[in-house]
Amino acid sequence: MASHRRQWGALSSLLFLAPVFIVLPLLAYRNHRALPEPEYRLFKPGTNILQIAESEILGVARFLSEEIGYRTVGTEEHTAADQWMVIQVSKIKEQCENIVAKTGRKLQCEVSRQEGSGHHWIDMMGKRLYKMCNNLSNSISDGTLPSPGTADDAISVGVMLECMRVLLATPDWSRRHAIIFLFNHAEESLQDGSHLFSTQHPWASTARTVINLEAAGRAGCELLFQATSEQMIEAYSHVPRPYGMVFAKEIFNSGIILSDNDFCQFEQYLNITGLEMFIIGNSYLYHMRKDFVENIEPSVAQHMGENTFALISYLASDKSPIPDLPSGYSKPCKGALQGLPALVWLGLSLH
Repeated sequence: MASHRRQWGALSSLLFLAPVFIVLPLLAYRNHRALPEPEYRLFKPGTNILQIAESEILGVARFLSEEIGYRTVGTEEHTAADQWMVIQVSKIKEQCENIVAKTGRKLQCEVSRQEGSGHHWIDMMGKRLYKMCNNLSNSISDGTLPSPGTADDAISVGVMLECMRVLLATPDWSRRHAIIFLFNHAEESLQDGSHLFSTQHPWASTARTVINLEAAGRAGCELLFQATSEQMIEAYSHVPRPYGMVFAKEIFNSGIILSDNDFCQFEQYLNITGLEMFIIGNSYLYHMRKDFVENIEPSVAQHMGENTFALISYLASDKSPIPDLPSGYSKPCKGALQGLPALVWLGLSLH
């Protein structure tokens, strides 16, 4: 008797592949939306241990974007934000000195506010632009009209201040490598501030890696947008909620998006590797006049804050890959995603 094999039809094939085309996208979407609960308590429940609090981050973002307002370079609001930032980092420096005096912890905090002038080239839409920059102050992110600049980039300023607060107040925290927090002006006017820091500041030559915090949206997980060394991808794996994709960087490299930011200045002039992390969800409010705190999805700031804090803590520790980092910039890594002597940003240096 001849054997009969069951023939797969189109319907059977579709039913067999349904879990692949339906379940996997749903799982991916769920993972994309998996945000931590926003914290409004400064201390972990039942302890005296400080924790990253979204309420503190959004408080900074609200003050900058809604009380000070539009911080376009050269405006009175821009000057007010600069003065406010100097006061904040000076308070943190004073707090650091008091902690050292009372506890003997091995901490040293420095504050530097830079002004200067210079020039640099910018490649845009296949053309080279020659930029002059004058009287720039590296201390806080600026903004661009018509946006008050909550997501881009007041939230990142709040994240950095919150990381500084928690690090200093954690009794058992120690560091092997210094951290530079750079609150940077004139990014929206074609990266004048980051260029000034990279080419003229005495701390610039000590940098071995950079973490650039950015936003082009107001919702969803903070996305690891690009990583330029395998060691930094490994460092990112130590954050509590890693999230990244190669696809995002491929789109950016294609030239479809006519945009750039401070990360390119650090790559080109400091010749270092690093990570760039973005808030990208619901980007229709990016650089728009409704970029207010009330329109930021709950937990977005908490997610960026917790990941940034974990990453900084790891890179400053004895386990840091800083000593083994490549001596210069390498092409963006395309691996799957599952400073320090100096790290990130100017404003306050912990070493």
